[in-house]
Amino acid sequence: MSSRIAVRVEGVTFLYDQEPILEGIDATIYEGEFIAIIGPNGGGKSTFLKLLLGLLEPTQGRIEIFGLPPAKAGGLIGYTPQHLHHNLEMPLRVIDVVLQGRLGPWKFGFTQEDYAIAHQALQRLGIPHLASQPIAQLSGGQRQRTLIARALATQPKLLVLDEPTAAIDIQGQRHIYQLLKELSITRIVVSHDIKILLEGVDRVFYINKELYIHRNVSVDLDPSGHFCEMELLEELGRSNG
Repeated sequence: MSSRIAVRVEGVTFLYDQEPILEGIDATIYEGEFIAIIGPNGGGKSTFLKLLLGLLEPTQGRIEIFGLPPAKAGGLIGYTPQHLHHNLEMPLRVIDVVLQGRLGPWKFGFTQEDYAIAHQALQRLGIPHLASQPIAQLSGGQRQRTLIARALATQPKLLVLDEPTAAIDIQGQRHIYQLLKELSITRIVVSHDIKILLEGVDRVFYINKELYIHRNVSVDLDPSGHFCEMELLEELGRSNG
């Protein structure tokens, strides 16, 4: 992990209809860090991601992505949304979706290098055999892998993923998170798959209107082997680690 700053968040507050969704958020994320963002539903996790992506602007405070305001840093960010936003009635193939990660301003058409990068991304996600499959014929998990491959195809400096393992079975979840651990770029992941996600991240950002930052969070099972997500969330919300 580098000592260079990838993301700087200073005094960020966001109001919606005069109600605070986030209050006084301060955070520094370094190049190469793997950050897990967790917290209760409605706590502000999605709002925080939208601020990082430049989809929303802070009511107060400022954010920099590699020294740029988020609205100007889009070319440095690979993003995987929680849900597929394509019209499944359109005759798009998997490779067509992944190639969208190679699009840019004033770029028309794709080069051989673009196709090679897209196929490499599919290979990393374990779905090269699906390249010619219509996106509408995929399972939910296969579509999610396709979205992650599209994000990787942008060759980003910062990878932001919102529930990247939605609709994927446990084995598939572990494969995705193992891939994320092996990447050398900065990674920010929001997920409810806490038990798996926390294995190997550098820091945990617990967001519930305010931000609590923890390092070396362990997942403890009770004597029956049960993991209580709510107990962990309550513990992380008490103080910074």
